[in-house]
Amino acid sequence: METDRFRIQQLFQNLISNAVNHNDKKQGFGEISCEENESDYIFSIRDNGRGIDVKYQTKFFDLFQSFSDEEKSSGIGLSIVKRIITNLNVEIWLESTLGIGTTFFYQIAEESCKT
Repeated sequence: METDRFRIQQLFQNLISNAVNHNDKKQGFGEISCEENESDYIFSIRDNGRGIDVKYQTKFFDLFQSFSDEEKSSGIGLSIVKRIITNLNVEIWLESTLGIGTTFFYQIAEESCKT
């Protein structure tokens, strides 16, 4: 199986955009990393933004769910991420602490990364 490059690019763009747009710190940062295992890769996008309350984390990928008062938050970006992840049959999850930041992880099988 080969991964759709356009979809992977779209996935990264939406996660990075989310990290940038929802950062409330004067000195925001983002970090992208990848861990290679025997049979898969785990990518992570980490920020030092406002964080996501635990009560919203299960609904966060739903279409038009925005938990921000910002005008530029449509609630579409992360639902696109979820759809891409579902279509690629990979797993996504997040770890977040209010006021400290969020890390989105996604895991993809090595065989899916062939070009």
